[in-house]
Amino acid sequence: MRTRQNTIKQAGLNEEKSDAPNHFISTKNHRRFLTKQNSTLTATIAELNQAIKELKEQLNKNSKNSSKPPSSDGLKKPAVKKNRSLRESSGKKQGAQQGHNGVDLSVISNPDHTMEHMHFDCNGCPYREKCLDNACIKETRHEIDAVVTVDVTAHNLIEVRECPLHGGVKTGSFPKNIKATVQYGKNLQAMVVAFNTVGAVSINRTHEILSSVLNIPLATGTIKNMVTRCAESLKDTYEQIRLKMITLGLIHCDETGSCVDGKTCWVHVASDQNYTYLTINQKSGQAGMDAANVLPHANGIIMHDCWNSYWKYQNVTHAICCAHLLRELNGVIENHPEQTWAVRFKKLLLDMKKVRDKALLLDKDEVSYYHRHKFDLQTV
Repeated sequence: MRTRQNTIKQAGLNEEKSDAPNHFISTKNHRRFLTKQNSTLTATIAELNQAIKELKEQLNKNSKNSSKPPSSDGLKKPAVKKNRSLRESSGKKQGAQQGHNGVDLSVISNPDHTMEHMHFDCNGCPYREKCLDNACIKETRHEIDAVVTVDVTAHNLIEVRECPLHGGVKTGSFPKNIKATVQYGKNLQAMVVAFNTVGAVSINRTHEILSSVLNIPLATGTIKNMVTRCAESLKDTYEQIRLKMITLGLIHCDETGSCVDGKTCWVHVASDQNYTYLTINQKSGQAGMDAANVLPHANGIIMHDCWNSYWKYQNVTHAICCAHLLRELNGVIENHPEQTWAVRFKKLLLDMKKVRDKALLLDKDEVSYYHRHKFDLQTV
């Protein structure tokens, strides 16, 4: 009996011993699985944190710290602390500086009307005129106003029924520019074109302004025809400006969105300090730039905002707008404060601009050798 019990006990012990390695293997695999899963989760968390960081950076971008246009800010304008100038403070007070000549002197030097203001006791006094002749002007103040008037010229065609010198009927003729019974003069046409083009006032609003302010119910179709005729008359001038852009050694290029008949279009700009060439197209990229017919023929330097489409032109030298560089640097400074190179780079650009501005004030064509060598050696 004991022998049988010992045999059973020994068998159970052997069974326990035989299960131990399997249990050890199962635990080891589980640990490997947990380790692998932990590594996977850690990598996923790192990716998500990076995505969150990039999304926050994207949300924080606006027209002050990136190349995004101001129109993209929408109703969410940059906060006051971020809505700062790209340039550093000069330490000078705001407004005109000491020694600056006023621009209003020519307006008020020859007044159209003069009014004399005496003490109220002088009203009705019999000695008023005598006192006024012996008085002096203590102080003068000017009131500047604009007077809008409508000037109508009637052109009468005169007919002499019997000419005493040559006999017969003699009838005059209207000037060549007077072609209709009622028409609008050059000044009014110029104002309409200025409203619609320079002022970017729509045709309907131009009609409303002229009707309500000047009591001239100019039809919207007439307004459109005035602008169209002006554009037609400037075709040759427009083409001359385009050809001038092609031959320039330096062109400033830009593009901006505009609403045309309720649809978003793109205005492409090529300019220098004397000329500006504008075209409008439904495309913002190279298709719109090619349609402007300037950059495909240019071979000088083009200054732009680093828009990818500009880099597709290979026959030019590319230069990046420093204002856009400063915006991008502001974005790096705000979103990545650990990258201190951006602060130094921004300071370098502003220091270079100060030297350039000083050279321009002294009518110099270039900065000194000292500053060129200084900035060449400076690193960020």
